[in-house]
Amino acid sequence: MSERLNRCYAGWLGKLAGIRMGAPVEGWEYAKIKETYGELNGYIGDLSHFRADDDSNGPLIFIRAMNDFSIDPTSEEIGKTWLNYTSWQHGMFWWGGYGVSTEHTAYMNLAAGIPAPRSGSIAQNGKTVAEQIGGQIFIDPWGLVCPGRPGRAAELARRAAGVSHDGNGIYGAMFVAAAIAVAYDEKDIKTVIREALKEIPEDCEYARAVRAVAIFHEECPEDWRECFQYVHDNWGYDRYPGNCHIIPNAAVMALAMYYGQGDFSRTIEIATMCGWDTDCNAGNVGCIVGTMVGLEGIDREKWLAPMNDGFAASNAIGCLGFIDAPWYARYLDDITRRLEGEPTDFAEGARVYDFELPGSTHGFESETARVANAGGCLKCESHGPAEVYRWTYHGPEWFTETAYAAEACPELWPGQTVKAKLRGAGVRARLFVWDRISGKRYEGEEVLVDGEAEAEFRLPSLDSACIARAGVSWDGGELILDEMRLIGDPDYTVEFAKLPIEKFTHLDRCINQFARFKGICDREDGRLFLSCADEGMVNTGDLFWGDLRFTTDMTPTAEGVCKALVRLQGVRRLAAVELSREGLAIVREEFGKKVLARCEHSFELGQKYEFTVECRGEQVTVFENGRELLTAQVGLNRGAVGYGVEQGARMLIEKFSVRPL
Repeated sequence: MSERLNRCYAGWLGKLAGIRMGAPVEGWEYAKIKETYGELNGYIGDLSHFRADDDSNGPLIFIRAMNDFSIDPTSEEIGKTWLNYTSWQHGMFWWGGYGVSTEHTAYMNLAAGIPAPRSGSIAQNGKTVAEQIGGQIFIDPWGLVCPGRPGRAAELARRAAGVSHDGNGIYGAMFVAAAIAVAYDEKDIKTVIREALKEIPEDCEYARAVRAVAIFHEECPEDWRECFQYVHDNWGYDRYPGNCHIIPNAAVMALAMYYGQGDFSRTIEIATMCGWDTDCNAGNVGCIVGTMVGLEGIDREKWLAPMNDGFAASNAIGCLGFIDAPWYARYLDDITRRLEGEPTDFAEGARVYDFELPGSTHGFESETARVANAGGCLKCESHGPAEVYRWTYHGPEWFTETAYAAEACPELWPGQTVKAKLRGAGVRARLFVWDRISGKRYEGEEVLVDGEAEAEFRLPSLDSACIARAGVSWDGGELILDEMRLIGDPDYTVEFAKLPIEKFTHLDRCINQFARFKGICDREDGRLFLSCADEGMVNTGDLFWGDLRFTTDMTPTAEGVCKALVRLQGVRRLAAVELSREGLAIVREEFGKKVLARCEHSFELGQKYEFTVECRGEQVTVFENGRELLTAQVGLNRGAVGYGVEQGARMLIEKFSVRPL
């Protein structure tokens, strides 16, 4: 592993640790935190099963513009990325109202056809809305992909933040991204701050706030609380309009970095104890300092072990609902390689857990064995029969709190294959998976591990299963897991009567294994129903599914357009089979709709129609009762599946199947 990749991994883990540190007291004032907790030292409570958070949702999703559009995306293309992956007024970020929440305002502007950067501009939204804190809290990956290049990081951050912010909101984004880029090479936090300030206007208020804290620190370097009193009195919330202005929090971030003196723990603890937007501030400084000090500078037992490499991600696409930190670090490093013109063999859709990043666990855990990374492998030790596994599905019961509902799909499906590379001395092992709905356990054949061995288990085709765990069991002693892969094509059937309703909050609920973009999605008489006044959509599966056969029924119960979705690569990039009064059609959607093929077809309310949609390469073919009706080249060769309605339609679905071709 390269040092650059290790630092990227450390920076992202630092971001996640800071978010978890600050989240329990988000929005608290300094005095309340001091009275309640005194001096903070480590996480507040058990955050091992931490919820999705807007501070990590945005960073995961918005940088996908560098894959979906170009390695040098415009602000307008990043804005389209918002539209492609954000659920409509739930999850992702704070939906506090148009003109109140900056992100809500920007999203509604984008959805109404106002492109970025106008969508986030002062000219469109006014100075108060444009200069709230969100400009910097989503920006960390734009710095992580530009190691040692603060100018490039600042420029990318300017474009990304311009989707939703302007003025000091953009300057904060540029500062944070530049600081992260500088932190790859510098070991002194003062140098990091000084170099990052060069990327924003010297006379902007953001720069003045940071320099004011620097001067105070020079004159009073020992007492951060005295400095906070100065920040509170001169740069506090009472001086700036809006719900969460960037300037007071910028001053807190500078304070935490100066008084933390490059110590990771102390920096995120101080950022939290100051109050205000604690998870945002601790997350940003956690990424900057984490990148600077590297993995060896972060207390693993204190900050990283409880995290176990995992983070939930609330967005509109189910297969992005839970991500592990090593994968994301490699994803960002792949972008860096492409920016630098270096060769890369990263496969975004691969489910590979190899433990090569120092200390990485990929979320594997055990109740019956000691499990730890040991030099590029997972060392598992027990005194008797044991198992180690990874959660492959995360329902609401997995989380301790679910404010940002992470509606997710499994990462392993019936019909696919689990492969593992193992080492041991006379150990008997077998692969297994566990179905959350039936409670059944499915096991592969026993393998004798005496030296090196490989185990392989192809899951059977199942009806209405939800594979929630995958792992390996053994008869005791030491087992080394070098690698686990989830590969192959899905092969399964779903009857909606058998799937539970997932209740993340009293308002946010969805069907098991589906993510909802928009509309009412529930169950009626054992069938899924989807309805919306304008455009509703749910999805399941994986963005990287290849050739497949999707068979489903559709029963329209209100006038409009009913859709079976295939080759889905976001809510604005997909192919669909549409049924309406105009007949049957294959359409391609790419931030707009184009009809590729159409034929006459009956459309009767209450009538159940059954279709098979074959996706082979870029060709989509629709069959009914074995008869080919339509075929078209859709320009997409992979993607998830789902359902949609338009123009006030309401649709019922009893069951569907996904089979390999």
